[in-house]
Amino acid sequence: MAIRTTATTVGGIIEVDSNVSVSPMIDVANELVDKVATNDTNGVMTVGMLRHLETYLAAYFYAIRCQQYKEKKTGDASASFQVGESGKGCFDANDWGRTAMMLDLTGYLRKLNNGIVNVGLDWLGLPPSSQTDYVDRD
Repeated sequence: MAIRTTATTVGGIIEVDSNVSVSPMIDVANELVDKVATNDTNGVMTVGMLRHLETYLAAYFYAIRCQQYKEKKTGDASASFQVGESGKGCFDANDWGRTAMMLDLTGYLRKLNNGIVNVGLDWLGLPPSSQTDYVDRD
């Protein structure tokens, strides 16, 4: 699907270093938002919500690449960065990931964050009526 956000929009919610491109983060966010949209079986996500979600996910990925300050001082130079807490899901790593989970009304990102994404398995072999019993094989 078409990309929903821009580097300028992402730069509006996160401090961006001009030497680090936001484009790769937007590309990854776009793929993930496409997955959210595909899983939106109830049609709860509007075009605008998907755009906001893509913006916050791009900022989330950008903050993973370029750590953002949680707090900083100038006198005696001190700083702390936003980092995820041990034992929490990936989107809990920073404010933008947590906001993205709140914006995702389908719950897909929360499930992904908690490791609860369902995986399907299809049998590609013969139906039981066409199978040869093990003892009858060569």
